[in-house]
Formats: sequence, C-alpha cells, structure tokens
Amino acid sequence: MASIRKTAENTADKLGLSFDKKRGVGFGVYRGYTMLVLPRSESEGKKLNSFISIVICASKDGKAPDKELFDAIPFGVSYSSDNFMQMFSADVSYTLAGVEKILVNTANAAVTALFSSGYANCNIMGEEGPTDVYFFRDEYIFINDPDAEKMMSELGQKKSEYNETAENIPLGIIGAAVCSLIGVAIILLLGRLGRVSLIGGLAMGGGIVWGYKKLGRKLSLAGAVICTVIAAAIGYLAFRVDIALDLFLGFKDTEYSDTFTFPLCFENAKAIYELGDSLFTYYMNMFLMLLCGAGGAVAVIWGERSEITGQFCLAKLGK
Repeated sequence: MASIRKTAENTADKLGLSFDKKRGVGFGVYRGYTMLVLPRSESEGKKLNSFISIVICASKDGKAPDKELFDAIPFGVSYSSDNFMQMFSADVSYTLAGVEKILVNTANAAVTALFSSGYANCNIMGEEGPTDVYFFRDEYIFINDPDAEKMMSELGQKKSEYNETAENIPLGIIGAAVCSLIGVAIILLLGRLGRVSLIGGLAMGGGIVWGYKKLGRKLSLAGAVICTVIAAAIGYLAFRVDIALDLFLGFKDTEYSDTFTFPLCFENAKAIYELGDSLFTYYMNMFLMLLCGAGGAVAVIWGERSEITGQFCLAKLGK
C-alpha cells in the first residue's frame, strides 16, 4: 500500500480537497463543511499504528453533535470528538484494502448525518458559518478569516511584548549554573557513561535552559549560546568528577588506597590513565560526556526556540 501521506493525498483528491504538501494534510470545503484529512500515528507499546482521520467542525444552536448521530459510519472507523470538532479515524495497515474508499464513504456518511440533522459548519467555538483550517502551536483549528486576522493581531502584540522583554543575562547565567547541578547529580548517581550519560546530559540541558529562563526572563539567541557553553563546561566538570570517582573507588580496597585519594585522582586522572596506557579511553569518555552535556542543551534549546516561534505564528493551510 502507498504511504500514509500518499493515501491522505489521494483521499483529499477524491473529495475534491486541496493538499498542503508542507504539513501533509488535506483541507477544504466538502458539501458545505470544512474538512481536514489528517494522517497521524500512535504508539502502542513497541507497535506504531497509523491512522487517517476525517475532521469536521459542526454545531446546531451552539450545541455539538452526539455520538449516536453517526451510526451509519462504515465498519472499522473509530469516532471521537472534541466538543464541536468531530474526528473519524481509519486504521491504515498493509492489510487494509481500499482505505481511501472507506475514508470517502466515511466523509459522505458523516456529512449526510450532520446535514440531515440540521448541524451546520462552524468554528472551534461553535459559531456557525464558513471557516478555513489554520495551524497553530502544532494543532489544526477551524476559524474564519476575520477571527484569524484578529488572532494574528493579538499574537503580533504578544510577540512585540515578548521581544521588548528585557533579558537579564547575569541572573540567567546564575539560574543555569545552579540548575545544571541536577544533571551532574544524575550522572554521578546513576552511572558513568553510555545511556546514563545521555540521560544525565538531557537532564542537565533541561535544567540549564529552565534555570536560565526562570531568572533571565527569556531565551534569546545569545542566551542559547550561553546555555550551550555552560552545558559544555559543566559537562567537562562532571566528567572530571565522574572519572576521578571511578579511579578512587577502583583503588579503594587495594594496597594503594591511602595513596590514591579522591583529590589526587581528580587532579591527576589524565596522568593515571596515561600510565595505564589508556589515554584513548580518557579522551573518548571526555568526548562522550561533553557531547551529551552540550547535545542535551542544544536539544532542549531547539525545542524551546521552536515553541517560542510557534506560539506567535498562526498559518492558514495552503499559504
């Protein structure tokens, strides 16, 4: 079977809808109702299930449709609702033949049920009238153009207010440094390297960014660079403490325990590894720890920056 994206595109085409190639969804007006053809995936344990949903927004006198209204929906299609937004989902698998036909039949059955019962096309607030589909903060919303323009104006004002917010870099650095200790603690408590280091690095990155934003008030590009540098520096410190602790515990129950104290191991770790002809291991461990620390910060920062951008952006599908 074709990919879920292609199946969604074919379904949209059969319904006479447009297809937004950027987001991989179908949209438009079908028999008087604004409709969204939405491919999505859900995890169930180790299994990943793919669905294509037909989404319609409808109301009658400010009330949302009841589930019982859609008793004519084709077999195998599940139904869910979010107040005025109705979603009909078909499981897409390599053994399900004719999924496009099922989806088209579902769209017809749903629209027929809505129309015959007096439910009209509406926006997400239940206000009847023509609408378009917009994308906002990883969600699709049904609103009309005047409401969208009003919303864009409000978002523009909020964006201006955010841009005008003064960033307190010194306090942000303090917050980042203090919260980075969370990641260091996880690294030292849970293990040395490998996956545990990655977990510690991600925790460190999250702590650094959260601490910076909490005291610094916002996260600019300069703040992102500062957080990454702090993550690398604290990651190096965590590596030095971690590897010194490893050496110290290794010598603890031997005849050299009085000589190899923790301070000595911390100060001379590189020389000890060099004497043991393990300098490559020393540098590899250091590289992994720095990668996890800085990489964790970059991953969290990427998400934060995307969230900051997304909260001010309302996009009409097809534009």
